[in-house]
Amino acid sequence: MGSTFKLLPDVQNAMLDKAAESGLEPALAKKLAFKAYLADDAVAALALPIRKAGFKIPYHDFQGAQTQFWRFRFLERTNEGFAALTDKKDVRYLQPKKSVNEIYIPPIINWEKVIADPTIPIVITEGELKAACACAQGVPTLGLGGVWCFRSAANHLALLPQFSQVTWTQRMVYICYDSDAASNHMIIQAENALARELLGLGAIPLSTRLPSLCHPRTTGLADYPCAE
Repeated sequence: MGSTFKLLPDVQNAMLDKAAESGLEPALAKKLAFKAYLADDAVAALALPIRKAGFKIPYHDFQGAQTQFWRFRFLERTNEGFAALTDKKDVRYLQPKKSVNEIYIPPIINWEKVIADPTIPIVITEGELKAACACAQGVPTLGLGGVWCFRSAANHLALLPQFSQVTWTQRMVYICYDSDAASNHMIIQAENALARELLGLGAIPLSTRLPSLCHPRTTGLADYPCAE
């Protein structure tokens, strides 16, 4: 089946709705440079192998400039037809083919000041929108595309190169994954691996557990500023 979106403004509105779910107002979505695409346009411009609408999340460096890396967030289901019947996992994100992961650094706060001052704690979470939401609340937060995305096994990188730009010695680092981190052994394994790498850099990593706000859905960092 094709895309359910026929007009770009509808995709843009869905993108803003998704951002709002993470506490991001339209002005922030604009500052983060999110860009909506109809299905055909996404395939043509970004060489995506899946013809569905969504939006591009560009990544930035610590100086606030866009890098060449991005991730594409689909706004509609991708496992239709036979794939859905076989319980094939729905693809929610894609990134450039053969690209190396990067840290998501929301260009909302003064990161140059943060990374140079080890007395300022840093939070590391899973997901770009969650990291952006926390930064908008004044909490310096780095995002990972997935719990293992602090490294690149294919490129034999135990830590992504951007980690070397941060002064870690004696810095408090809160690893704050979703609420299912308390019971999912795969997430715990990734969390421990990241903590070991941060310890090796001289940081003081702490695992942060989020209680679930709405069972059975997992709770993420962005749910708390939005919770009533």
